[in-house]
Amino acid sequence: MSTRDLNFVVIIGRLTQNPELKYTTSGTAIAKFSIANNTVFQQNNEKKSYVNYFNVTVWGNQATVCEKYLKKGSQVAIEGYLRQNRWNDPTSNKTLSKVEIIANSIQFLTPVSSGQEKNSKFQNILSTDSKSIQNPFDDVNNEMGNGINNEEIYDTNFSDDNFGNGDDDIPF
Repeated sequence: MSTRDLNFVVIIGRLTQNPELKYTTSGTAIAKFSIANNTVFQQNNEKKSYVNYFNVTVWGNQATVCEKYLKKGSQVAIEGYLRQNRWNDPTSNKTLSKVEIIANSIQFLTPVSSGQEKNSKFQNILSTDSKSIQNPFDDVNNEMGNGINNEEIYDTNFSDDNFGNGDDDIPF
């Protein structure tokens, strides 16, 4: 009997930057952003904290909705998987790699505001009575759809070079 490999991530964090939206040559939307995830631990009877930073990629309609509603500081819950990109650096001739989270679904946990006024429809669901929860984010999350099949829309000609200045590459 053989076992299957498992690659599954669920994480909550806050955006460290506004989402950056681009499109593949076939017209599929891709949003990229980074999240900070705080971890608190005890060491020598002293509470300490550590911040992890993760790059996130969102495809399709979810990408356009993220770009529309999320901003730096927004809290999100992400369900997805890890993908490692590897390449050879021509100047050092070393193999470099970067791990990112590919989001299958995103839940917005910060109230969405339109202009100066906050829309009461988007109150934080974590503070509601659990017996009568009606997810106030359903309209926004329904706008994103039920996720997409990344294999169907993956564009082999698309490159991370289309995003930012590339300073987030981590050499190993």
